[in-house]
Amino acid sequence: MDKTQHDGSFIDLLRMLPLIPNVKSPIERKAREQNMNDAQRLAIRQQYAVDILTDMGEWLKKEIGQLLTKSPIGKAIAYTLARKA
Repeated sequence: MDKTQHDGSFIDLLRMLPLIPNVKSPIERKAREQNMNDAQRLAIRQQYAVDILTDMGEWLKKEIGQLLTKSPIGKAIAYTLARKA
């Protein structure tokens, strides 16, 4: 295996975990701090969703080049990218 590629192991999964809570928490924190109702929360989520998903898509494109495409994580990222609008 090339040293620049990852095998889709548990260690690779751990590398990706820090991104997950960071996607939603700033939006939710702002909504809580401003005591937004459900309609306001929906609006703020929709406002930021495109930027977040665009950033995530770019990150996934970068990561797929470092993973073995047949690994579980490589397959999951390829699946996600294939369905990205």
